Amino acid sequence: MKLIVRSPEAAAMQMDQLKAIFTGRDGASVWTEAPTSDDEELHERVANARRKARRSSAKGKRPPEGQNDVKRARGSSERFVRDPNVIAWVLEQAAGSCDACGDKAPFQRDDGEPYLEVHHVRPLAEGGTDTVDNAVACCPDCHRHLHHGTGRGMLRQSLLERLGRLKDWPQKPIA
Repeated sequence: MKLIVRSPEAAAMQMDQLKAIFTGRDGASVWTEAPTSDDEELHERVANARRKARRSSAKGKRPPEGQNDVKRARGSSERFVRDPNVIAWVLEQAAGSCDACGDKAPFQRDDGEPYLEVHHVRPLAEGGTDTVDNAVACCPDCHRHLHHGTGRGMLRQSLLERLGRLKDWPQKPIA
């Protein structure tokens, strides 16, 4: 069995401990991806684990043991400073309905307001602006579709065509 360790904390552990953690007692587990706090790495490891599970027909095998003592990782990140007035305006204009699919918000927040998420048509990370002509209110499903769906480009174009207030901001590098 080949075990690749991708965790700095794991370097201090004995190989037997690592095998027990990631392969289970009988060594027959397909769940061999190590935990991580990095979102991109986590996404990649989930994809790897799913591929391995499909190849080895994991359905009949024991599920992964997971972690009882979940560690925390410290780090720093940068976030864009958002304008609450833009968010409020976009949500008010949507009046409780998703700008993408037209459905009502899927549920109410604790404060009674409809739950919608504000999405930047040209993402801030691509040089988009935090303005009302670049923001729409979406249900969680449409918001995920706009970020990760195979038809996200067509959905984005549909929003630009349907909502006259939107501007097709060009993609530009940001510092």
